[in-house]
Amino acid sequence: MLEVELALFVLAEFAPGESAKDAWALVSGYDFRRAEHRLGQIPAAIRWLLEPVKPEHDWARRLAQYQVFAQQARMFDVPDSAQPSVRRQLAGGAEREDQYRELLAALPPHHVEDPLIAELGVRHRVRRTGHSVVIPAEIVVKRPPRHRPLRARKIFTFTWSDLRKTAMSMDAHDHKCWCDNKWLERIEDLELVVGRQVTAKRLQLKDLLQVVGMPAVGKTTLIVVASVLASRRKHHVTVVLGDVVSVLTARSVGGQRDAISGNGVGS
Repeated sequence: MLEVELALFVLAEFAPGESAKDAWALVSGYDFRRAEHRLGQIPAAIRWLLEPVKPEHDWARRLAQYQVFAQQARMFDVPDSAQPSVRRQLAGGAEREDQYRELLAALPPHHVEDPLIAELGVRHRVRRTGHSVVIPAEIVVKRPPRHRPLRARKIFTFTWSDLRKTAMSMDAHDHKCWCDNKWLERIEDLELVVGRQVTAKRLQLKDLLQVVGMPAVGKTTLIVVASVLASRRKHHVTVVLGDVVSVLTARSVGGQRDAISGNGVGS
């Protein structure tokens, strides 16, 4: 009940007038609110506190269950989920509001939990799905030997100016092939964050480097242009891609980019 109520509270505070059925979108990581509601930033803690209500179908189910609880215990009424929730005046409502605001003011403390190692022949329950599994002895394989590189790895450092020059030459090559990927335009639209440093102008490739970010923020652009730049300077770069679409996209821009599959590579 409190998870649903917290989501409805955030909706009333940061997107007043929106329908109750759309509150799940506040947890998605994207700001789907109308322009007039974007003056107040959605608290970052909401995504961590309300992870269970993130799927839209789960939210619809939980919202219906919320209405079953006793009316005097609820801060909101939701007679029609397509309409905004109706705020109720409760005797302890002010105290509950203060607790909600305190929760949203900061991210929850980091929770450390030791991993559960599955034993052979014992039935284990998968928390998220509710299913159970038994690990048979015949599928357990010996741990492979640790990988040891045969040669010392070189450190490759490039600047944003290097990326711009490479992107310009890639655009020139595309022009000859009657295509336009707008590499320079895409590179100039990026902002690189390394650790806690904002707008970094230099990046070092050494050992394993993970490129992370929301969809369509320029991860592929950075990877492709940096790989082309590295190959032109006689470096060998291995790019591990996590899905089939990314593999096909990478191959379409030219160069030797093969899909890598095996243990530890997601799909």
